[in-house]
Amino acid sequence: MFLTLALVFATQTAPAEPVPAVPAQAQVVRNVRYAATEGVDANSQSLDIYMPATPGPHPVMVMVHGGGWRLGDKANRAMWQDKAPHFNREGWVYISINYRLSNGEGVPAHPVHVQDVAKALAWVHDHAKEYRGDPERMFLMGHSSGAHLAALVSTDERRL
Repeated sequence: MFLTLALVFATQTAPAEPVPAVPAQAQVVRNVRYAATEGVDANSQSLDIYMPATPGPHPVMVMVHGGGWRLGDKANRAMWQDKAPHFNREGWVYISINYRLSNGEGVPAHPVHVQDVAKALAWVHDHAKEYRGDPERMFLMGHSSGAHLAALVSTDERRL
């Protein structure tokens, strides 16, 4: 599977004009499980899918949130408010994923975070067509620790 990494190192600023949360023609499917690990909360291994209304197949952008491996969520406004509408307007499927977070004692510890991202990507690849996506045109981006996880997954084929 070919995977492209998009590293984003820009700071977020407020848009000049408010952007609608999701374009009216877009469709959203929330809290889709990509894995079911015993003892792990369902939200920790889930993703949200934002699809343009047109039939596709569309390229797919997968977003990995930041938060120092301890905080963050795919549903945080910064993960979708501007990004999902932008990608949908441009004809992309946009997917925001969650992964297991470490608590103060480091549990769960590395490499579970990167394993979850890899599981999410495998799920997206296998199910992209069901959501108007093209599994041969998948891209990955992340913010902060999410960019680190994206880099780990995309630069080591053994992870996938």
